[in-house]
Amino acid sequence: MHRVARLLRRLRAFALRRRLDREMEAEMRHHLEMEARDLVARGVPAADADRLARVRFGGVERFKEAGRDARGLVWLRDALRDARQAARSLFRDPGFAAAAIVTLALGVGASTAIFSAVYGVLLRPLPYEDPDRLVRFIGTTETRNGRGTLSFPDVLDWRDGTSSFTGVAAYDEWSATIGGDEAPERIDGASVTSGFFDVLGATPALGRFFLPREDDAGHDPAVVLSHALWQRRYGADPNVIGRMLRVGTVDYRIVGVAGAAFEDPGLSGPSFDAPALWRVSPPYFDPASVPRGARSFTAIGRLRPGIALERARKEVSTIAARLAAEYPSQNAGHGVELVPLKEQITAPSRPALLMLLGATGLLVLLACANVANLLVARGAARERELALRAALGAERSRLVRQLLAESALLAIAGGALGVAIAAWASPVLVSLAGDTLARAARVRLDGGVLAFAAAATMLTALVFGLAPALHASLVEPQAALKDGARGTTGGTTRRFRDVLVAAEVAIAVVLLVVSGLLLRSLWTLQRVEPGFTASRVLTLVVDPPGATYDDDSAAVRLYERLEARLAELPGVERVGVADILPMSGSFNGMRIDLPDRPAPPHGERPSVETRVVTPGFFSAVGIPLVRGRGFTRDDGVGAPEVAIVDEATAARFWPGDDPIGQTIIVFDSTRWRIVGVVGDVRHFALDQPPEPTLYLPRARAQQWATASGVITVRGSASPSSLVEPARRAIRSIDPGIAVSRARPLADVVGETVVPQRLRALLLAIFAAIAFVVGAIGIYGVVAHGVSRRLPELGIRIALGADRRDVLGLVMRQGLAPVAVGLGIGLLAAAGTARLVASLLFGVSSSDPTTFVVVVLGLGAAAIVAAYLPARRALRVDPMTALRAD
Repeated sequence: MHRVARLLRRLRAFALRRRLDREMEAEMRHHLEMEARDLVARGVPAADADRLARVRFGGVERFKEAGRDARGLVWLRDALRDARQAARSLFRDPGFAAAAIVTLALGVGASTAIFSAVYGVLLRPLPYEDPDRLVRFIGTTETRNGRGTLSFPDVLDWRDGTSSFTGVAAYDEWSATIGGDEAPERIDGASVTSGFFDVLGATPALGRFFLPREDDAGHDPAVVLSHALWQRRYGADPNVIGRMLRVGTVDYRIVGVAGAAFEDPGLSGPSFDAPALWRVSPPYFDPASVPRGARSFTAIGRLRPGIALERARKEVSTIAARLAAEYPSQNAGHGVELVPLKEQITAPSRPALLMLLGATGLLVLLACANVANLLVARGAARERELALRAALGAERSRLVRQLLAESALLAIAGGALGVAIAAWASPVLVSLAGDTLARAARVRLDGGVLAFAAAATMLTALVFGLAPALHASLVEPQAALKDGARGTTGGTTRRFRDVLVAAEVAIAVVLLVVSGLLLRSLWTLQRVEPGFTASRVLTLVVDPPGATYDDDSAAVRLYERLEARLAELPGVERVGVADILPMSGSFNGMRIDLPDRPAPPHGERPSVETRVVTPGFFSAVGIPLVRGRGFTRDDGVGAPEVAIVDEATAARFWPGDDPIGQTIIVFDSTRWRIVGVVGDVRHFALDQPPEPTLYLPRARAQQWATASGVITVRGSASPSSLVEPARRAIRSIDPGIAVSRARPLADVVGETVVPQRLRALLLAIFAAIAFVVGAIGIYGVVAHGVSRRLPELGIRIALGADRRDVLGLVMRQGLAPVAVGLGIGLLAAAGTARLVASLLFGVSSSDPTTFVVVVLGLGAAAIVAAYLPARRALRVDPMTALRAD
């Protein structure tokens, strides 16, 4: 406590230092006047009394300095003095200061923007109670895009049969149309068991969450609204609790509203948005009626305090093995894996974010090297000034401290500008990433990110400022102050700057190679044929009101009317309907049997992707018919069951045979005769191979499709021009139909390459900055070398040296560190490229074309950067150069 009080007194004294200095000076003047009056009273002449009083009293300035030292915080006073001196020095050289500040701002700004994403996605804790105890249950079979589905009865067995968890909750994605007094609207939601919110440790903003009894079959339907839906649809009405909401054909009682900060754990597939509401599962998923072979759920659990994840894994695996033995026809070959929830949520974004963070680290090092180069050149130009200060008694530590103060001011200014750049770039980064960035809502510039920016700023000040300061402080006063002296550290300065240039070139090579590989990978990926023609195709998701179209025949007639009405619109060429749109992220894998083959063992039945489509779908999206025929209007109710397969299915099950006329059994009983073969389609992403696919006619398979559908409209003009006419046409058929996700099919395909495009774009920007900064560094080194060697070059030319030889000499010395940097950079790039090999498509991490282009491009830029200042050597007037010395 005494130390704190003393520190506070010293801080107060420091804040009032000017007033205290005036009071101390007045006191000293009073003592001098008293001494002078005493001397006059003793007979000393008045003219001599003042001088003699000062002599007898002693050194006034010494007493004043002792008084200042007694107040403490001398270091702070000296630091402010150094800062003022540094500011004056930098204001005298605004060009240097601007170049250094902008260079640092680019490095700090880029690193801060990327770190905001890394911190928000990877480092920020999940917004739940004790988030480290939350785990995700993932099925080890039937996975698609990393999302393993589970059986609802299995989840209940794990919940009730384990002791490692305080709770386990099932979760299933869900889409429906909400109506009522407002216009019909399609929303994405989730079906959950009643303990879902309790497992997460969430608290409602209004009302309550689900009660255990609401899990019971036959209980009144209940729903919890998201905070966003509550505000948007109900205007944040606090009286919404207890009201009824029509969802599809069912009336739900609103029992609660989630908090504004509640974050759904993201268990939905990629084709679903964040849930707008949650409903309890029963009576829709009564475990007594849901077969174990139906796998559509995921699950989360909360570990008990003190229970290790490995113990929970063993317990769950034991139950899974027992279930496989009890239900061999449904559970054979199926398992489960427990993964920490945060790890599972952030896994898709982690590799790219870490790669970008590493790239920005290299960019910061490049900025530091470039500014250090500028400081070394400035220090060489200030050798006489530093020598004079050393000759007047300044110690080396004092010179280093002064030079570091200049570096600190540059870093602070660059850091402040960098934070401003990051504040602009961070939202842009999130916008470009779209839905591909997990936890994007948590990416922001908060205290943690600003602390990182401050730490990065101080670290860069130390990194780029210390070595040049120590180097500049080695000046020898006597040699530097001699007439005609060119400095005492010229050789070491040149070597030090050569090292910095080599480092800049090496860093630039790494960034250029990695960005080049990613750009080539993106170019290759975008040239992949998806199996359909996405241009000029508009897609719309329609959700008919369930009460009207519960009957399968009514739904079939509705889509026939919709197709006919849309086909009448001006500019429309083809119209089709499918249950799942290619590249949308949705999937529907079905087990099949082949009647002419022996039955496979349990768990080894082959599966194919199944799509339910109308006859016009293939021509609307441009899927080519390879063999046989397509669907027709005659393939409706009462007609034979016919199907179409793709080439991948034909090659897998009937290699070398004609698939036309073959039979496939789907849903364990229905036999479908194959009448056509179409081209392969990449249903999930351009970098994933085509999946074997079975197409069924909607008129015969409506019972296996939901009432909602995706309408595809091929037009002769831009798809955006068809959006409103299509909406009006659909409303003219039935105003109760909800229309959503109207977007061009080309945009749907483009969204699948957003992660690759974002990575390539950001690294290309970083590489371009590295390229420019590296070229500027080379130019600066050669220009500085030429300016300091003008007398030498003048003498060489005066003695008869060929000007081309002089040019070659300067160029060789300027490009020597570039060659070293290229060699080191190629070795480092080869190792770094292997680390990002998993992010590449269609290009090797050792792609020679990329490496050669980088070397040639950077080498050419280095030659130009070295030639421009070296050309000055050709115009040197020997007499002028000698007089300048």
